[in-house]
Amino acid sequence: MNSAADIRKMAEAGHVTDQDVLALRRAMNGNDHVIDKAEAEALFRLNDVADGTCVAWPDFFVEAVTDYCVHQIEPAGYVSEDNASWLIGMISHSGRVKTPTELELLLKVMETARETPASLERFALNQVREAVMTGEGPVHRGGDLKPGQIGEAEVSLIRRILYASAGADGAAISLAEAEMLFDLNDAVSGKDNHPSWRALFVNAIANYLMAARVSAAPGREEALRREKWLDSGNAGVMGILSQALSSGLRGFSSGNWQEVMNARQSLAAQRHNQFLTDTATSEIVNAEEAEWLASRINRDGHLHDAEKALLEFIKRESPDVHPSLQPLLDRVA
Repeated sequence: MNSAADIRKMAEAGHVTDQDVLALRRAMNGNDHVIDKAEAEALFRLNDVADGTCVAWPDFFVEAVTDYCVHQIEPAGYVSEDNASWLIGMISHSGRVKTPTELELLLKVMETARETPASLERFALNQVREAVMTGEGPVHRGGDLKPGQIGEAEVSLIRRILYASAGADGAAISLAEAEMLFDLNDAVSGKDNHPSWRALFVNAIANYLMAARVSAAPGREEALRREKWLDSGNAGVMGILSQALSSGLRGFSSGNWQEVMNARQSLAAQRHNQFLTDTATSEIVNAEEAEWLASRINRDGHLHDAEKALLEFIKRESPDVHPSLQPLLDRVA
């Protein structure tokens, strides 16, 4: 049972058992089996039958399709724009994720991959926003979601998405993410939101304004180039090490090993110094950031609780705030 036709037959039966899932696991995990696109799409059709009826199914489905999306297209660990579009098309109908299992698949792909397109993150965040505003969708599992409010489950999902995406600039929150969080906060301000929302909002926006922008993970083409470079073993530290090893023990005694260690220490020192410089600079809220923050806070004419908490945090933590932001800071204790 390792072909798309076999999986389609299971879907035609109209039900899936734990034994069926065990058979699928054995087939797809054995003999170095590689899931192809036809099999992946057949698994989605089977999910329409199995989801919600077979306890063992969701974990298997998420694991199998995540493996297909993330690990079976070179370079391993990256999701292309085309594959992101395919995934969105498979899990959604009219722009909304169809089932909780498919939502978990989306999050797991984002968490597993080293890099995913911004389009995938935007789609994921839109699922949370839609659920918050309408009270409907697969985000709603516990039966207590109220339209126009953010509950603990939604905060948890937003946190997962932001952590998985790591922002367009690496570890820092991106401008697009910060804009979305402000839009969401405007929509739910004054409502009985879960207390964790304010903390997430403050931490995320402060991260965008004040955190160091570290280098993002390399793109697909760059990752391929680096893999070939590492395989060649004839550049930089890897080249030095390769030369030392090719000379046997005499290579180490001739000073090559010390050259390797010096190169590694120099690179580490450069990175550390650059990090300290970036951090000190980024903690300053500059004119551009202050202008953006003021425009966002004043957009609806109200200073909301979460925005007050954000200003208090900036006032307390930033060593240097642009004067244009001072009128807003004066409005908080």
